[in-house]
Amino acid sequence: MTVLAPQVDAVIPTLEAGVVKRIMFMFDTCDPIDPLREAVSRDRATLGAPGGIFALLAAGKLTPKTNPGTTLADESWAKTFREAGIPTVAYGDMQSWLRSHAAMMMPRRAIS
Repeated sequence: MTVLAPQVDAVIPTLEAGVVKRIMFMFDTCDPIDPLREAVSRDRATLGAPGGIFALLAAGKLTPKTNPGTTLADESWAKTFREAGIPTVAYGDMQSWLRSHAAMMMPRRAIS
């Protein structure tokens, strides 16, 4: 199912009731992601983001970073994407990654 981030709340009831084993949320957002994980259960939810140019804020330090292609929270999914020919890296703290990426990309999109 492909929807925009603002449309996710409308599909959560369908995702909660579904029998799909894994659900990947993939978008730019500064919003907390735990409600998405909790809505469909942490065992079923994984997160990711397309593209990979961002600045990561960690331990009070802003560090520019570029990941080629897609970034996912789960190494097993990242491996699946790589095997399909999609450059992909895994990053364990997707909340920080998404917030950093969204904060970097939103202003760039506004002036494009």
